[in-house]
Amino acid sequence: MAALSARGQSDTISSSDKKKIRYTNSFLAGALLGKKGNGSYTSITTIHGIRYNRLAVGLGTGYEGYTDWRVLPILGSVSYDFVRIKQNSFFVQVNGGYSIAYHTAEREDYQEYERGKGKTFSGLIGYRIKANKFSIYISSGYKFQRIKYSYSPIYWWDSSGELDPPKTTVQRDMERFIVQIGFGLN
Repeated sequence: MAALSARGQSDTISSSDKKKIRYTNSFLAGALLGKKGNGSYTSITTIHGIRYNRLAVGLGTGYEGYTDWRVLPILGSVSYDFVRIKQNSFFVQVNGGYSIAYHTAEREDYQEYERGKGKTFSGLIGYRIKANKFSIYISSGYKFQRIKYSYSPIYWWDSSGELDPPKTTVQRDMERFIVQIGFGLN
């Protein structure tokens, strides 16, 4: 009897709650704005996940450009609608993850760059406008990208032929203001 009772209670999500859990996604494009000399570059992000009432969680990827680097982030995302006005919402969003970076500078400095990698984080505030089955997103906030990479001289002369070229490892932190607009299912 106890086994039957425990078995009957194993389903913790009611059918009405299942209807509240739904698929959500967003496709966003925008600009990464830096201090003078750091330039403004492109940011494209897509996030797919689930929404339960005001809370959304998901996984995403994208493409970002920086002065000498092109970055491919893989990230987790949490978003919360803190104010709803009819079918529209103000939201806060936090994204964090890991990125792979490719150096794009000309070879004028005679260096050979290895692929970079590092953590990424962003905190955003935005407004989502419901339009039929889709939503339009407008958001802005802070973006942090760390890249750790190594480089060595392209031309290395060792008379014995036994030594590898010297390698220098660098950690670079890039902070930007991000502005995005996009669309998605919500």
